Amino acid sequence: MVFFTLLILICLQQPTVSPDSGADSKSLILDQTVQGSVDDGALMVHTPTLDQSYTNAPTVGLTYSVQVPETGIYRFELRSWAFDSYLILQSADGSIIAEDDDGLLLAHSRIAYSLEAGKHTSLRLVRCTVLEDHFS
Repeated sequence: MVFFTLLILICLQQPTVSPDSGADSKSLILDQTVQGSVDDGALMVHTPTLDQSYTNAPTVGLTYSVQVPETGIYRFELRSWAFDSYLILQSADGSIIAEDDDGLLLAHSRIAYSLEAGKHTSLRLVRCTVLEDHFS
């Protein structure tokens, strides 16, 4: 298992975030963290940038559904000391809205974006490289 921490920082109200795997919706509170793991069996994730940047390691991840109650700026931070993290924010039709590799610090990623109330977006949490493999 390779662990991560997802921190959702909200400028207005909390979004509803639920894994696309069909789990129950969870309402997140400002500054609440979600912890989990991205295992080897997770689905492969591809974007043109990922495919160009990470040619020597599989990019696997989890997808979460996000729908915010009010229009405003929302910040998503993915932190892991076990793997190089990557975040992708996508519109309902799958178009990439924003993506980030190391925008937070070292191997951590962050996206801050203005989201519209009621519009469905997806947040993809990606494990690019297991750090012990990358630095050994």
